[in-house]
Amino acid sequence: MIEFVAHEEIDTVKWDRVITRSDNGRIYGYSWYLDTVSPDWDGLVLNDYEAIMPIPSRAKGPFEYIYPPFWTQQLGVYSTVEMNAALYREFLNAIPKRFRFVEMYGNAGMKNFSDERVRVEWRDNFELDLNQSYEAIYENYNKNTRRNIKKSKEGKLSRMTDVDPESLIYTFRNHRGAEFSHFTDDDYNRLKHLMYVTMHRGLGSAQAVYDETNTLVAGAFFAYFHNRVVFLFSCNTPTGMDKRAMFYLLDEFIIEHSSHPLHLDFEGSVDPNLARFYGGFGAENYPYPKLVWNRLPWYIRWIK
Repeated sequence: MIEFVAHEEIDTVKWDRVITRSDNGRIYGYSWYLDTVSPDWDGLVLNDYEAIMPIPSRAKGPFEYIYPPFWTQQLGVYSTVEMNAALYREFLNAIPKRFRFVEMYGNAGMKNFSDERVRVEWRDNFELDLNQSYEAIYENYNKNTRRNIKKSKEGKLSRMTDVDPESLIYTFRNHRGAEFSHFTDDDYNRLKHLMYVTMHRGLGSAQAVYDETNTLVAGAFFAYFHNRVVFLFSCNTPTGMDKRAMFYLLDEFIIEHSSHPLHLDFEGSVDPNLARFYGGFGAENYPYPKLVWNRLPWYIRWIK
């Protein structure tokens, strides 16, 4: 039986155990992670926490809706038991009717999800298997990536693997903030808190690349989850782009982590330029679903 469980009633020990033991587990599903990105989240629970689904929600006017919080690429159903299309539909049916609009990102493990009530859009997600020698990984870099890495080695760059998250966020806001005007101060504060919480748990690494004047020109935050490391956030500057600093950072990261049982999860993007960038490192595509279920009244539905 699948039940809706309010946030304050969730057994977070059992919840997190599902994320840890699930074949399709992701760091985004941990209770502490959800507490940071969507403090009032609820959940759906199968029996005694055999499978779970986070329910992050908000209200707009008289309507409550489920939404995908920033910094959570893949949520959906996580399970310690074998899942099938029928059980996915049971989870969908268990979503309380008061949530009149549902928009969520599922996870790559939900390959056999289908429901005629739901619009499903498959999104790209690129992953690179690091459990091989660097030489073998480098062989799969495309020519453009190799050329850019070579140029980056001529740029007098250096990499630091322990920087403060604020410097990454500041650089992002200073150089790309106008493109992401929908990000509020609260969103950025939530991101900073998420980085620090993840680092405090020994699961995060804030890294940066500096030029010859010791100026930060690019950076990234990596989040670790079992055999997966997620390229969660990045920043770049015009100088960084000119010196190919992000190629340098990622290549150095791959050198450091090659021959380890890890997958570098670049996360996905609808931007074809980013898709080419990730693919240039030899990463493979593991799509995940975006689900939209519109249960709004007919006179509002067409607008949404």
